[in-house]
Amino acid sequence: MALTSARRCASIWRNANCATSALRATTTSPEIWSTAISRTGKSRFTTSLNWRASIFTGYENPSAGYSAQWNLVVAALKECSKRASDFGVTIGVQNHHDIAVGYESQYDLIQAVGEPNCKALFDAWAPALHGEDLDVAARKMGPVTAHTTIASYQKRPRYHYDPAVVNYTALTPCVQAVPIDEGFIDYRKFLSALSAGGFRGSVAYEMCSPLTGGGSMENLDRYAARFLEFFHEFRERTGSVAAD
Repeated sequence: MALTSARRCASIWRNANCATSALRATTTSPEIWSTAISRTGKSRFTTSLNWRASIFTGYENPSAGYSAQWNLVVAALKECSKRASDFGVTIGVQNHHDIAVGYESQYDLIQAVGEPNCKALFDAWAPALHGEDLDVAARKMGPVTAHTTIASYQKRPRYHYDPAVVNYTALTPCVQAVPIDEGFIDYRKFLSALSAGGFRGSVAYEMCSPLTGGGSMENLDRYAARFLEFFHEFRERTGSVAAD
């Protein structure tokens, strides 16, 4: 029986010569971060080639200044990277949380850590929502990026009614997950610029928020099939060296 496209995407990722373990930092202790890396490495990383541990930096906390929080993240990532190197593991820092979520700051963070196995997991949706030029951002981040995850969204305006003026106040738009070719992010431009900047890593597709059309297996399969069509067409057209 042929695999559905959603299962095929998962199968391609599992069978690739790499794997990912995600760690979410919920503590202010670099020692706990690094110990988690060591213990995970001993139990899992030694069984596979080219493991990558995904780390999110953290949300800003008013109990400490920005510089103190930045220094904490740098110290934790440096220690994690040193311990992970014993297992041949890459520490990937994803641009989702407050600290270093801007692409310039994420680049600075990787440079500040200064470990060869600490790389960026640079996703397009964050700088796109920030209003950044994706071509400029991707070219800068290309040399320090090990992986990028693709998800496509449309913006949905939000408003709050103000009866005193019989009008509406604009609020921060929400984003709605849609198929790869229906969102506001230009992934052809992004991936081309990332590759031109020196990116030679892997690409994944995710459906991690409510989708237009719902969460049925049929809809997941439809989204995955459209991504596979998009990505194969992109690689054929550009001769991209990005890994499956």
